[in-house]
Amino acid sequence: GPESRQMIEFFMNNPQHQTLMGNHEHMMIKAYENVVNGLRSPYYTLIWVYVNGGKETLESYGVSVPALTEDRRAMLNMTKDQREKILESPEIKDLYSQFSKIPVEHIQFLKSLPLYLETNKAFMSHAPIKNWREPKLFQYKAFDENELLLDLGCLWNRSNPNKQRLDKKLFIYGHENKNKVLAHTKKHPNGIYVDILDMTLPKGTWGVCIDTMKAGFLTGLRLDDLSLHYSIID
Repeated sequence: GPESRQMIEFFMNNPQHQTLMGNHEHMMIKAYENVVNGLRSPYYTLIWVYVNGGKETLESYGVSVPALTEDRRAMLNMTKDQREKILESPEIKDLYSQFSKIPVEHIQFLKSLPLYLETNKAFMSHAPIKNWREPKLFQYKAFDENELLLDLGCLWNRSNPNKQRLDKKLFIYGHENKNKVLAHTKKHPNGIYVDILDMTLPKGTWGVCIDTMKAGFLTGLRLDDLSLHYSIID
């Protein structure tokens, strides 16, 4: 969004508010490292900028992002060679030169974000987790070494959880971009949608997706009474 820089600075300046790394933060880190370290990954440099919100994020740092004739769908369907050709254009090379406007401290902060948070009541990660027995699904280094682990891990996975955690902690996640809150129960392991007027999770809920951006509102969940709270996005 247009205030990405301000959002990052808010969390940097207010450490009492904890936050997690998500797939968009991961893409920003990789895009930055590609440019600064001279790496050549057209996926992270172009797809982040033109498909996954990087344009707005860069503009919040005062970076001028050139327009491309290709739309989102065309960009996603491009071959690696086609993306490489775009990288050779003067406009994109100029874009690279402006990445220095992003303070390195911001990148370091993003890299320091935890992949999960755990309390005595809940376990939280950005994306859903299906295999609790694979610890590498929560390891940033493992993602760098194995793209398959990244696709299944806590930043990018899109397969709904289907089992309760062994420690019975409530599993809270996002990334799925639902129209309503999705609650997982013993009766509905694949999830059941919670009506916005209900404001509470069904009895026996062991997992919940609170990503409701697609519907135009943010969802919060209080752990003490499991009540849901909504805020309309302007």
